[in-house]
Amino acid sequence: LPPNHGSVVVTLEGERWVVDASILHGEPLAMRDALPSAIDHPAWGVAAHWTDGQFRIRWRNFLTGGEPLDCGFNHLGASAEEFARRHEMTRDWSPFNFGVCLNLLRGERRLGAAMGKLASIDERGALSERPVDLAERRRFLVEEAGMSEELVARLPDDLPFQPPPR
Repeated sequence: LPPNHGSVVVTLEGERWVVDASILHGEPLAMRDALPSAIDHPAWGVAAHWTDGQFRIRWRNFLTGGEPLDCGFNHLGASAEEFARRHEMTRDWSPFNFGVCLNLLRGERRLGAAMGKLASIDERGALSERPVDLAERRRFLVEEAGMSEELVARLPDDLPFQPPPR
């Protein structure tokens, strides 16, 4: 796949930690060479592993209907300029480019909006989702997600999802 997500890795006292603002795994995730890592929580837990030298985080997200998805780290240590260049490369294709993709932690639950649906994963790990029209999505974004009415009014309808370029 082409680059489609950026993440933050910090080094603290000689150890690397992932603090991803999109996956939202609730606490820093250890990134130790060749060792698996996990955060155990029914709603936002993740499991990380190494495959062919690449660190991958497996998480449940709303773009895949709650099915696990592996996000791989293709490159570590990008400068600000390189990060900006790689971010620009996502304009052509990213699974996040086709509509609202909201992921929030609220209490012990994960709430979200994606692919024309509203969804939640509760404190037991149970997924519920339902299709919504634009008016209901707007109500959710303002009343439950806390976004401004002005911003939400500017959001376009979701587009049909397209597979990645080959």
